[in-house]
Amino acid sequence: MPAKHANYWKTLLAGTLGAAAVLTPGVAYAQATGPVTSISELSDVQPTDWAFQALQSLVERYGCIAGYPDRTFRGNRAMTRYEFAAGMNACLDRINELIAAGLADKVSKEDLATLQRLQEEFAAELAALRGRVDALEADVTDLKGKVFNPVTKLNAQVIAAVVGSALTEDRVVDGKVVAEQNQANMTLPYRVRLNFDASFVGRDRLRIRLQARDAVTEFFDGDPGLEFGGRGGGTFTLAKLIYQFPAFNRAATIYTGIVGSGVFDVFNYSTPFEALSDFADAPNSTADVPGGALFGFRYRLSDQLRLAYSYSTRNAQALGKGFGDSGITGSDSAHAVELGFLPNENLEIYLQFASTYLQTANDGPEFLANGTALFRGPLRVTNVSTSARVNAFSVAANWEITPRVIVSGWFTAGNVDYNLPNVVPAGTIDPGDEDFNGWLFGFAFPDLFIEGAQGGVVFGQPIVTTKNEGVWDTRPFIVDVYYSFPVNEYLTLTPAAYFVSNPNGALPGDNDPTIGVGALRAVFNF
Repeated sequence: MPAKHANYWKTLLAGTLGAAAVLTPGVAYAQATGPVTSISELSDVQPTDWAFQALQSLVERYGCIAGYPDRTFRGNRAMTRYEFAAGMNACLDRINELIAAGLADKVSKEDLATLQRLQEEFAAELAALRGRVDALEADVTDLKGKVFNPVTKLNAQVIAAVVGSALTEDRVVDGKVVAEQNQANMTLPYRVRLNFDASFVGRDRLRIRLQARDAVTEFFDGDPGLEFGGRGGGTFTLAKLIYQFPAFNRAATIYTGIVGSGVFDVFNYSTPFEALSDFADAPNSTADVPGGALFGFRYRLSDQLRLAYSYSTRNAQALGKGFGDSGITGSDSAHAVELGFLPNENLEIYLQFASTYLQTANDGPEFLANGTALFRGPLRVTNVSTSARVNAFSVAANWEITPRVIVSGWFTAGNVDYNLPNVVPAGTIDPGDEDFNGWLFGFAFPDLFIEGAQGGVVFGQPIVTTKNEGVWDTRPFIVDVYYSFPVNEYLTLTPAAYFVSNPNGALPGDNDPTIGVGALRAVFNF
């Protein structure tokens, strides 16, 4: 090939590296912004460059010169044979367009002859590139056929476990055996979640969750149950419907939920643990209050301060039987606020407050309990429906001591104020109030033994009343140990166990043995 034409076409192909970078694996160069219409658009090409006239001719005659996103040409950069072939293929396509448009007179015979020789020399590379393009087009077509909605993504999670539980000895209440040591059978609880996440403007999200679950494992009184546990009977239901969107120049995020929404969707604090029991989570008193429908927001006050607020209610869709006993404001509901302080990237400190209204609280504030509800409940001498106002405060923190050691914990305390209806029978006494507290502390060890794994130990006291006359004699205590490791990118296995001492308060005269629960949990994410 004459030196003149070789330099001409090398110059041409150097200008199409953007296309080559897209088609050639292993080439870490920026994708071109598209053909330029004037040589002056390329900031690093000067009239004194040896190839300036050739570039100018190619831009004006064929329009197949492409620059990088920063509008540079980088003509001195070396190229591979695949890059050369990709660039040549781009110019061949452009010349074919000119011929098909009846503009063949703009393509010189000399250029066609040179291209023919280059096609023969680079036939193998061109064939490989066309094969890659065909494969990419087939993949794109296949993906388009599988996408049911261009703005919606589907992700799924399946959790299943083999679970066994036992007592250290028989449980005895008032001299009678109410639970034998080894009477519980092994079970196979599961939960399936399908999340449909849609975005309409890019930074918002509408989440629709379908869920099927059969995971009731609390065979013995005082067992807090599994973190994925709950009823459901295995039937798919609408488990969550919530929409979030940015506001105030992205300083805030607004949340509106209709089904399955709660404070946990809005608050920033969560424990880092992958533990087995439901206890190893944020405190129920401020982060797991009654929910269902929700309005809330997060606001970034500064680089170190975060504010969050939510109002949630349990039966927003229910009509009820009378004025004020249902709907958005009439049923069980809660106002909750959280202030987060992030002094550095390794430490998070949170202060939480929640004020919860319970329409019926004859058995005490059961939502606070992990296991047996160790509360006195309202004082009364007649069977009168009693409501309650629960005010609770929590302080919580996560501290990453090193990338492989994280400490997390919380302490919560509050008051339950029981209230009578406006009209009560004669002789009804004030139901009174009671205080409560609880705490949790634990260590998580990311990448323990293998990358992506996590080991951990969590211990603490479930939330119980401090007015313990006749309620408990010895506070319950929980220890949860686990090791979670990935089998592959889709499957994680977790052998784990937790133990609950004095699960029912160990009243005098009763035998309240320790509950032990062990499991092998499998989590599939896809």
